[in-house]
Amino acid sequence: MRGGFRFPKLEGEPPAGVEEVALSGPLWVPLRQGFGGTCAAVVKAGDRVVRGQVLGRAEGEFACPVHAPASGSVAQIGSVKIGDDEVPAICIEPDGRNEEERLPGATASFEQLPAEEVQRLLHEAGVGSLFFEGLPAPAAPCLLPAEQVKFVAIAALATEPFLPKLRSLLDGRLDDFVIGLRVLHQAFPEAKIAVGHSRADSDLLAEVHRRGGAPPWLTIRPLVAKYPQEHPALLVTTLLAHKKVITSPAAVGAVVSDAQAVLHAKEAVVDGRPITERLIALGGNGFSRGGYAKVRVGTGVRALVSNRLTDQAEPYLVLGGLFTGFRVTDLEVPVTRTTAALACLPLPTKAELLGSFRPGARNVSASNAFLAAVLPFGSRRLVASLHGERRPCVQCNYCEDVCPVEIIPHLLSKQVTHGLVDESERFGILSCIECGLCSYVCPSKIDLLADIRLGKRTLMQEKEKYAETA
Repeated sequence: MRGGFRFPKLEGEPPAGVEEVALSGPLWVPLRQGFGGTCAAVVKAGDRVVRGQVLGRAEGEFACPVHAPASGSVAQIGSVKIGDDEVPAICIEPDGRNEEERLPGATASFEQLPAEEVQRLLHEAGVGSLFFEGLPAPAAPCLLPAEQVKFVAIAALATEPFLPKLRSLLDGRLDDFVIGLRVLHQAFPEAKIAVGHSRADSDLLAEVHRRGGAPPWLTIRPLVAKYPQEHPALLVTTLLAHKKVITSPAAVGAVVSDAQAVLHAKEAVVDGRPITERLIALGGNGFSRGGYAKVRVGTGVRALVSNRLTDQAEPYLVLGGLFTGFRVTDLEVPVTRTTAALACLPLPTKAELLGSFRPGARNVSASNAFLAAVLPFGSRRLVASLHGERRPCVQCNYCEDVCPVEIIPHLLSKQVTHGLVDESERFGILSCIECGLCSYVCPSKIDLLADIRLGKRTLMQEKEKYAETA
């Protein structure tokens, strides 16, 4: 992978060990989670539901069903704010009963099932929505028809700060991971499956390969652990050894997801359990106590941060990846079946001692502007501060150097802000994968990603208008 950024060891990495977050209500279950459209509710206020029961379905477009994460009653049907989107949602008030509905047709003898039935089970359980651009199933077409799936890529590495580490995900679950890979092979028997992982986890993946019997359809490959190597476009490009970045994996017959999706595949097809629970990493030195939490879908962030925050005036929380997630401004925002991490960073309100000299002995910096660049020991500290004010672009080209898709972010930013959006298409603005590294490394504190997103959105709106009038 060209460009990218290798983060040093950071303070606040979640320690190993999993806690189960106590079930508490209400649970707000969004009717759109992961890839696909919005489901329509199939329950109404006052209905009683059990864990795993379908709450919403969609007809005529790709959207996996959503399920009740606990037994209880439907309190109301409304909406929740997730990032910038207002999403329809169903509120479940848990009743404390341990009742569960399993998927009909799931079996430990899944290798006796036809591929279409395995695809159906994966879709019904919600696993298909965890795949970038979706996972095809009968009666649920997505960008790639099932018969055209030739390559299944699994990201078993996490280079974005504070995402779940593979060793924690697979702790005590190596055999489940092996079975999950076999489930995916059963669903798409003509496809090759490739798992990309960090070299630090080579021993773990060697054991996976051994327990799986080293089948010819499975490739396990170590990758350079630079952010954003796990991004679907870059993962497929690297695993297929393409010279140019493949921005749409479906265009080359590939479907892409991550290690936790493989575990969910096993739970769906063997155990008959749809996705109602996620393992979430809690990282960042804004937490007094980080770690891993097993939490039901629909649980509010408030329950995750309870008794974990340091004594700071305003915690800076990011749900999802630190670069790819969104800032939490409402602690009632719910966990979804795609949530993998919650980060909490300090938001400094006081100036650093001798800050005018920018010592930064523990700061992370791409420009080596801080003292930390010549202090190779110890862990580094990420905070929510920009370490300075916005200034004009100095054309340092840092953003171009780290860009993994070989575009020039500072040039695109200028084109967008000067009303030359049409020109930016010629310079590859639509190839941007929105990893956010350009904004992170900019010494002038310019939010290049925000400008690029604005340009992409404007271009797409212009194309839609043109299509309507053509």
